[in-house]
Amino acid sequence: MVYGGGISEGNTNNKTNIPTLVAGRANGRLNPGRHIVYPKGTPVTNLFMTLLDTMDVHPESIGDSTGMLEHLSDL
Repeated sequence: MVYGGGISEGNTNNKTNIPTLVAGRANGRLNPGRHIVYPKGTPVTNLFMTLLDTMDVHPESIGDSTGMLEHLSDL
Protein backbone atom coordinates (compact mmCIF):
# COMPACT_ATOMS: atom_id res chain seq x y z
CA MET A 1 0.00 0.00 0.00
CA VAL A 2 1.24 3.48 -0.84
CA TYR A 3 -0.06 6.49 1.08
CA GLY A 4 0.91 10.08 0.40
CA GLY A 5 -0.13 13.35 -1.13
CA GLY A 6 0.52 14.86 -4.52
CA ILE A 7 1.69 18.21 -3.16
CA SER A 8 4.10 18.83 -0.28
CA GLU A 9 3.03 22.44 0.30
CA GLY A 10 -0.47 23.47 -0.75
CA ASN A 11 0.10 27.24 -0.70
CA THR A 12 2.71 27.10 -3.47
CA ASN A 13 1.64 23.86 -5.19
CA ASN A 14 5.12 22.53 -4.44
CA LYS A 15 5.57 19.00 -5.78
CA THR A 16 8.98 18.28 -4.25
CA ASN A 17 9.80 16.42 -1.02
CA ILE A 18 6.47 14.61 -1.00
CA PRO A 19 6.15 12.49 2.16
CA THR A 20 5.10 8.97 1.14
CA LEU A 21 4.46 5.86 3.21
CA VAL A 22 4.91 2.39 1.71
CA ALA A 23 3.35 -0.34 3.85
CA GLY A 24 3.66 -4.07 3.29
CA ARG A 25 6.25 -6.57 2.20
CA ALA A 26 5.10 -7.25 -1.38
CA ASN A 27 5.21 -10.98 -0.69
CA GLY A 28 8.73 -10.71 0.73
CA ARG A 29 10.10 -8.49 -2.04
CA LEU A 30 10.30 -5.31 0.07
CA ASN A 31 12.22 -4.70 3.25
CA PRO A 32 9.90 -2.63 5.53
CA GLY A 33 10.45 -0.85 8.83
CA ARG A 34 12.89 1.83 7.67
CA HIS A 35 12.95 5.54 6.91
CA ILE A 36 14.66 6.18 3.58
CA VAL A 37 15.45 9.67 2.29
CA TYR A 38 16.28 9.98 -1.40
CA PRO A 39 18.23 12.87 -2.97
CA LYS A 40 16.40 16.11 -3.68
CA GLY A 41 14.75 16.07 -7.06
CA THR A 42 14.02 12.33 -7.09
CA PRO A 43 10.61 11.96 -8.77
CA VAL A 44 7.94 10.06 -6.83
CA THR A 45 7.25 8.25 -10.09
CA ASN A 46 10.56 6.42 -9.53
CA LEU A 47 8.89 4.83 -6.50
CA PHE A 48 5.95 3.75 -8.63
CA MET A 49 8.30 2.29 -11.24
CA THR A 50 10.10 0.31 -8.53
CA LEU A 51 6.88 -0.97 -6.97
CA LEU A 52 5.56 -2.07 -10.37
CA ASP A 53 8.85 -3.87 -10.99
CA THR A 54 8.36 -5.86 -7.77
CA MET A 55 5.03 -7.01 -9.22
CA ASP A 56 6.69 -8.14 -12.47
CA VAL A 57 5.34 -5.18 -14.45
CA HIS A 58 8.16 -3.44 -16.30
CA PRO A 59 7.12 -0.13 -17.89
CA GLU A 60 9.80 1.87 -19.71
CA SER A 61 8.80 5.03 -17.84
CA ILE A 62 5.98 6.69 -15.92
CA GLY A 63 5.52 10.45 -16.20
CA ASP A 64 8.76 12.16 -15.22
CA SER A 65 10.48 9.03 -13.87
CA THR A 66 14.24 8.80 -14.24
CA GLY A 67 14.74 5.18 -13.14
CA MET A 68 14.27 2.80 -10.25
CA LEU A 69 14.88 3.44 -6.55
CA GLU A 70 17.50 1.54 -4.61
CA HIS A 71 17.27 0.27 -1.03
CA LEU A 72 13.58 -0.75 -1.04
CA SER A 73 14.60 -4.39 -1.16
CA ASP A 74 17.63 -6.44 -0.25
CA LEU A 75 16.96 -8.79 -3.18
